[in-house]
Order: sequence, then C-alpha cells, then structure tokens
Amino acid sequence: MSREIQIALVLALATISMARSARADSVSPQLSYSLALGTSDHGLFAHMWAGAGANLVDAKGDGGFVLAGVEADFRGSEDQQATTSSDSPATEVRDNELWIAARFGIGSYGDVHLAPKIATYVITGWRVAGPSGQPRARLGLGVSAPVALRLAEFGIPTMIEFGFDVPGLDPYVRGFLRAGWNF
Repeated sequence: MSREIQIALVLALATISMARSARADSVSPQLSYSLALGTSDHGLFAHMWAGAGANLVDAKGDGGFVLAGVEADFRGSEDQQATTSSDSPATEVRDNELWIAARFGIGSYGDVHLAPKIATYVITGWRVAGPSGQPRARLGLGVSAPVALRLAEFGIPTMIEFGFDVPGLDPYVRGFLRAGWNF
C-alpha cells in the first residue's frame, strides 16, 4: 500500500472517529450538492455531487454529519489515433464515471443546524459505471465553507477536495484534486 493511501486512511479514520464521538443535542436533515472542476492523471474534468443525510449537532453548534449520494465525473471526449496503423480513423474516448458515495464529517453550524458553515469531511465511494467497467474504490478528504458562498460570485472556490481512486482490478492508483462550490 502506497504512503499516500496510508496517510489518507489515517486522516479518514480520524475524521470518522471525531464525527462518531460528537454528542448530538439535535438531529436535522441535510440536502447537499456541489459543483467542481478537477484534475487527475486523466486531465481536467467536471464534477458533481448530490446527496442527503443527517446533521448531529450539540448545543454549542458543533457536530458531525453523514451523507449518502452519487458523484459523477465528466471528462468529455478526446480524439486518440490508433497506434496500429496510420490509416486508422480517430476514435472517440469518453471517460465519464458514476459513483455511489458517502461523506462523513465534522463541522461548525452556529444557530442554524441545516448545514455546516465550515466542514471537514471524508469522501468514500464505489464506482458503478466507468470507461473500463472495472470496479474502483474512492477515498478522499474535503474542506468546505458554505458560509463563504458569496465568493462564488467572483469565481473563488469555497470547497477543495483531494483523494485517491484505489484499484479494484486496475493496476494503478489514481489521485485527484477538485475545487468548487458546495451548496
């Protein structure tokens, strides 16, 4: 197991542990979606997340949350020339992926317990559709500050996420970095 994956696992377990230890004085539903631009060894891509779950908040306005939903990565298409013959036509390659995903995290809510003002969270997921059809697990970390959403008017991201897509049957680990807006 690579050093990067070991570090990501330790950070993920620490965040999950903190979220589980949060004492909940109130439980409220949460709907969440985000839009982001990302980069990986496959180049730039557009990313979307949509999910629902619960906030577990104490009397001071701090607590944890659990969300389940779907993620989609849209990489568009590129022309690739076949290497076997110079007379071969270009083929279109699409690298879009769909994931079943969950997010666990801790956040500061203040007086309104519908969504955290700022949050740190773990991203987990399982690819259900992709270019090779091979299974792949996702593990990552994110920081989001919906309280700063007004910065989006100037194109400034209020969310950053990074992580790894861990191979099922594929032989390599793929890293990603995303920046965008969480609503």
